[in-house]
Amino acid sequence: MKLTEKNTLACVILAAVIVLLIPHLIRFLFYNNIMIGDEPYYHATIAKQIIEQKSLIQNQNYIFNPYHLVLASAGYFIVVDLASKLIPFLLGLFSVLIFYLILKEFKMSIEERLFVLLILIVSPAFIYLSVISNTHSIPVFLTLLGIYLLFKKNIFLTIISLLAFAAAIPFGMFNALLVITIILAYLVEEKQKEKIPSKSKKPSFSFKSKKAAVFLFILFIISALCFPLYFQQKTKILPAENMLQSSMSDFGALIGISVFNILLAIMGFVLMWRKKKEHSFIFLLLLIIIISSFYAKNVIVYTAFVFSVFAGYAFVKIRDMDWEIKIIKNLTILLITCGLIFSTVSYLNRISNMQPDKEVIKSLDWLKHYSEPDEIVFSHYSKGFWINSVAERPVVTDKMLEYYSDAEERFNDSLEIFYSRNLKNTKSFLTKYNISYIWIDNEMKQGLVWEKKQQGLLFLFRNNETFKNIYNNQGIEIWEIKKEV
Repeated sequence: MKLTEKNTLACVILAAVIVLLIPHLIRFLFYNNIMIGDEPYYHATIAKQIIEQKSLIQNQNYIFNPYHLVLASAGYFIVVDLASKLIPFLLGLFSVLIFYLILKEFKMSIEERLFVLLILIVSPAFIYLSVISNTHSIPVFLTLLGIYLLFKKNIFLTIISLLAFAAAIPFGMFNALLVITIILAYLVEEKQKEKIPSKSKKPSFSFKSKKAAVFLFILFIISALCFPLYFQQKTKILPAENMLQSSMSDFGALIGISVFNILLAIMGFVLMWRKKKEHSFIFLLLLIIIISSFYAKNVIVYTAFVFSVFAGYAFVKIRDMDWEIKIIKNLTILLITCGLIFSTVSYLNRISNMQPDKEVIKSLDWLKHYSEPDEIVFSHYSKGFWINSVAERPVVTDKMLEYYSDAEERFNDSLEIFYSRNLKNTKSFLTKYNISYIWIDNEMKQGLVWEKKQQGLLFLFRNNETFKNIYNNQGIEIWEIKKEV
């Protein structure tokens, strides 16, 4: 079948819909449509609080993000949980569409566009971006929209481009850095074009240069105004992941790039470097993204788009190369294709079967009906968002722990509760935080917290005068702290 703009775009969108619906379909069929992971529960909780209070969250531990306002706004029309799935999904599809148009603007061939987009769609970072409720799907889409409209001469589209870039800035310091870098790259590229003698085109490029300069000034001012949002006091106390675990999906990263994608991208980088002047825009973006990734792991979602350009370009060049032995060429292409598919299937399986499962939700729903609204629950910090969202009960720690004013104290006290076998010592900490219940699951008992059956708090649970087991099902236990008379 001959590739045309229409059927190529249709193929890409269809592929995106199929890939992105797979996790939701599995969760619907086998997990009672439960949301994936823990991050979506935090965002949903904040959005629900904004809806209930009809104002921004006033809690001193809350870190503002515009995504919560968008989610809360959607929550006025549909339930927040549905909006948490629908917003990333739709923005993922729109991002694919805009990215396709950007590649067309940069004069990539239709075949190159097809492979670039297919590689992007099956990349774990893009799947995460479009399946799991997160704070990056909106700024990614806005940045892509801004890039596409930046090259348009229409004044109305120019204004929309500026608004898109401006709206992306409050989502984080990297977004501010990225949009300013994009405008700088655009300005440099247009200045280089102006040096080319061409009477007919010079006025057009002069206008574009002036437009870029105005953009740069306005966006810099907006970034400066948003500066206080970027730096929240944080205490580094949680264990850090190593580079492989935090950036490569094949080594367990939730937001990562597959090994085969990286290898293809490296090949594409080498091949495109020969024409680096023609591709200065993409090389500059790659540089700023790689540098930023050392400071913020979530920058990897942007890396997926840049890497897919290099990877798709490399795939087409490998396919079009003249090989002396065709069977080696075919085997190479087959190996690359199978590698990309295997990484995608493996990642889809992993996120589709992530916690929480039905038993976790069941236990938290039970706790919600058993306990009082103000009673505090203690658990591992990674379980905090679930307890706060599903059971609707306050917790001692959660994954935002590092932003608490007393973060180090809470973290160390939690360790004492988990590992001390001194009942008097443990009771003092339980009293300090007014803890009424302790929630634990299999993961905590199998290495996340304890490695032995009678270790620390598990040993103290034998004291019937202090602890009462009120729930025990499928490895999930809830212990009530008896009140002293």
